[in-house]
Amino acid sequence: MAVLFDMDGVILKGKSTPRDTYYQASNHVLDKIDQSVSETDRNRLEVYSYEKFKKACQSADAPLNPQKLWQEREQMVSELEHEHIMSGSRKLYEDTSVLSSIHENIPIAIVSNNRQATVEFVVDYYDLPVDIAKGRTPSPDGFRRKKPDPHYLTKACNQLEVSAGLYVGDRQKDMIAADRAGISGVFIRREHNESKPLPEKAEYEIHSLRELPDTITKESEIS
Repeated sequence: MAVLFDMDGVILKGKSTPRDTYYQASNHVLDKIDQSVSETDRNRLEVYSYEKFKKACQSADAPLNPQKLWQEREQMVSELEHEHIMSGSRKLYEDTSVLSSIHENIPIAIVSNNRQATVEFVVDYYDLPVDIAKGRTPSPDGFRRKKPDPHYLTKACNQLEVSAGLYVGDRQKDMIAADRAGISGVFIRREHNESKPLPEKAEYEIHSLRELPDTITKESEIS
């Protein structure tokens, strides 16, 4: 058995990478390659999803390679996000202190829709007791495999060599991904989802990570 965690909104404060970071990253990459792109086209490249990003590249006045530009932007977004974290704008939730005691008996992984580089950075920067840190790869395929696709969750479970476990998340797609991966979803209440209805696929509901030891005991009895 293992315990896997989403990162943004569960371990790290903040629902996701700030939207304007994508705009800053796109501009930085375009300036770096000395690409003359209108302000209108630059604004269109602010989008989060690859398909919309690809369309924006294809409709731009200047010739843009969407796949190459996407990968470079992904890397730049991570670099900017790391600066935000080091500045103190995104900190750990206080209840993450419970991870150390959990890790004494059970392997732990972080599986996030955030980028691989950023997940690894957070684990190293905050010295988290994590066996596997997994995020999306900086490619179009990596983006398409994010949750609710169970790809990264399944991969983490295989690396940990476990077939049972808990996945702690703060969104419906986390619970769907857990169900598809064959593990139990734990829906954690945070300030940003306090009034959201409990997702149908959630097996457990907690209001703090400090409730996890009891949840682990319940799951172990079932398994």
